[in-house]
Amino acid sequence: MADTFFRLVEIMKVRTITAAIILAVTIPILIFSKYIIYPIALAVIALAAVFELLRVIGVHRTWIVSVPAYLISLALPLAAYFVTESTRVLYLLSVSAVISPI
Repeated sequence: MADTFFRLVEIMKVRTITAAIILAVTIPILIFSKYIIYPIALAVIALAAVFELLRVIGVHRTWIVSVPAYLISLALPLAAYFVTESTRVLYLLSVSAVISPI
């Protein structure tokens, strides 16, 4: 039982360090948010977050769930940058409707 506790503590330590690194990378990206690097970086961060979430719940190897989730996490930040303002709200609502069952 003690081994399991220390294993969980080690896993949480790694996740905390990962979150700190992502935060350190995200702050400069927010400073330069006018440029194309912003949606690209957000797409990569979203992909990493979705991968972690799917790995935590244990379905990251189930292709029928993981591949659409990865594609949507990459497409949302890029589409929000390139799609005009009037269609952006419609697009985000439709994609959120697709994501909600997952």
